[in-house]
Amino acid sequence: MAPTDVPAFSGPLSTVVPVVNHWSDASMLTPHEPIREDLVRMERLLQAPFFDGTQPWKVAAFFKWYNEWFSFTVNHHHNIEETIFFPAVKARCGEIPARMSTEHEGLIQMLQDISSMEVRFKPLTEGSPELPLSERRVLAEELRQKVAHMAAELREHLDEEERFFTPVVKEHFTKEEHQQLVAQVIKAHGLSGNVKMCPWVVHSMYKWAGKDYVEKEFRPGMPAPVRFLLDYFWYPAYVKHGVHDLDVLKLEADPKTSAGKVFWSFGG
Repeated sequence: MAPTDVPAFSGPLSTVVPVVNHWSDASMLTPHEPIREDLVRMERLLQAPFFDGTQPWKVAAFFKWYNEWFSFTVNHHHNIEETIFFPAVKARCGEIPARMSTEHEGLIQMLQDISSMEVRFKPLTEGSPELPLSERRVLAEELRQKVAHMAAELREHLDEEERFFTPVVKEHFTKEEHQQLVAQVIKAHGLSGNVKMCPWVVHSMYKWAGKDYVEKEFRPGMPAPVRFLLDYFWYPAYVKHGVHDLDVLKLEADPKTSAGKVFWSFGG
């Protein structure tokens, strides 16, 4: 049974592949569109009035989502490209631009730099007073700037990959060969990777490709055990944590408090 709590179709965010006319058009959108969607959500919810750094629970909520979901999935995606996708393409077409890999190194460092900011919002020692609100607002602005810079670099990297790899996949792979490569990727994710990567990809795919594509083209190619785990465990967990754990930044009160729970129960 396919998930029912799915987003509506809105089309790709990509400006390189703005519409899917051939199966190969989806080859790079599948891992790239969820990244783009997370970037949009993250940049929006780090702006005022949602986030100014003065509420410790919001700082904790953001970095929890960032580390456990965004940074995890982006790093995992880059690792899969380096170990499986790039070698497979190189074996077919000879060479790929060196910058595809070197840019990964810079992006990984940017992701780490953002993650390392969390400790700066905390007191220097346990039991020390909280930072003044003015300092927390300055840190929040620095965080926004770092995220904006990372997002711009990451979007350009995704665009470059789509400009190069989409036609290469179309020319050098059959649909069946590409499906075999996807199966290899799913296997390489392992249980710990698929529990996050699979629902992350599928949730986004409903937006950029639509329900018919997901349920008639993508899902049938998934191993039956993976589909079962996705439908009954992974997808619901992703909606709860991968989506809602960032959406709590919209709230005025901590959802762990009684006031926050009441506000959240009425749709935030």
